[in-house]
Amino acid sequence: MDRGEMRSTSGSAPHERFGIWFEIAASKRWRWQTSEGLSLILLGVVALQAATAASSTVTGAILLGAGAATLLSIWRAEQSQAFGLSLLLALVAFGAGFLLLRQPPETMLGLIFAAYFVPRGVVTILLAAAYRRQRLNQWEWFAVSGVTGLIIAGLILSGLPGPYIWMLGLLLGVGLIFDGSAVLAMVLTSDRLSDTAPAPVVSRALSATLPGGPVCEDSVHV
Repeated sequence: MDRGEMRSTSGSAPHERFGIWFEIAASKRWRWQTSEGLSLILLGVVALQAATAASSTVTGAILLGAGAATLLSIWRAEQSQAFGLSLLLALVAFGAGFLLLRQPPETMLGLIFAAYFVPRGVVTILLAAAYRRQRLNQWEWFAVSGVTGLIIAGLILSGLPGPYIWMLGLLLGVGLIFDGSAVLAMVLTSDRLSDTAPAPVVSRALSATLPGGPVCEDSVHV
């Protein structure tokens, strides 16, 4: 099957589906988004593993890494229609990361994490709505990720960690894993391997009749 054609995994053997998923993830169009998703999941696992011993410096570095992964992904994306929302996600992570690197008092840690999760949750939900309008698959993962971020923020503001400050690192790890999984879910269900952008999701005739004009699949950050 030529590159640029739609790839369907339905009815394929497990090894064939894995091969298609790998080819999509490593394709020129999606490799940066794949790297972002894998980086966020890896950083989430590190946050979980280091939760009990992590200092604000470690968690700050993790958030800087998350911001860098998102920033690199949107910088490499072509014709990103929601560039502003995606850039805001990176800036939120950078802001929280720099604050934590300054080693604030423990009484401020909860507020800093809440200030990270609230805007990230809201922006991720807005991204889910944008992806739904663009007819992209698995936009629900972003909605779940956004809601999860708001729930985590609510738990922090309710005083759940209490004296157990290490729980903040645990919650951060869970949030990053959800974020990375949402990005990978979007990539692996795209079924497109074209090296050129944008590629139509629907026919041009039908696309012209949709609100907002033509619908194109460009990158995860649309």
